[in-house]
Amino acid sequence: MLHINNLFFSFEESLLEDINLSLQKGSIHCLVGSNGSGKSTLFRLLHGELKPQSGEIMQTDNEETLYLPVQYEIAPFLTEQQLYDLIVKTNKVSLNIDPDHIISQNKILADYSTGMLQQVMLNLVNASRQEIILLDEPLATLDMVNKEIYIERIKKIAESGKIVIISTQEPDVAYQLREQLLILTNKTIKQYQETDVTYEAFKEMLIAHLKQSSVSI
Repeated sequence: MLHINNLFFSFEESLLEDINLSLQKGSIHCLVGSNGSGKSTLFRLLHGELKPQSGEIMQTDNEETLYLPVQYEIAPFLTEQQLYDLIVKTNKVSLNIDPDHIISQNKILADYSTGMLQQVMLNLVNASRQEIILLDEPLATLDMVNKEIYIERIKKIAESGKIVIISTQEPDVAYQLREQLLILTNKTIKQYQETDVTYEAFKEMLIAHLKQSSVSI
């Protein structure tokens, strides 16, 4: 389980305040927030790259965290299998990749589409030993079909006993994952778990919350 108690963090001014969450294993959570609201900062805090000014982040079983930021670099001139082999060699770990999820044995990653690269990253996430998975805006460049595939695979990864937090600014994605929705607004997080709601009503609610902390352009 992941516990966040009274978390506070600031740069020149406060960015995150009074954040309290308890997240169970086997769950997928959708984090929604406006640009600059602190989603990536929260992920960096959970990953340990940043330290809170006050409050605490606790993993009850000392779970390890895997964080995939928006811009995640992979070696473009390796094939998919060469990438997996390199990770095994450099990290001295085993990777059990489902052969049905390997796209190509010969094509280099530079020739993969965005959707293909996201599938490669999902293969790594699925095979990783880390139990807390943080995915920062992974769906932003995917088409409708690949979004559906990605979400279904992420749900299965969470069901295997991991805690998955995926950030997005897309209302349709948030609606699909609304059972465990985290809305970052006014420097804190509000949990939303209502399921019996239409998409239009949900979208209006979400926009109303996000307008409270959005920056005008």
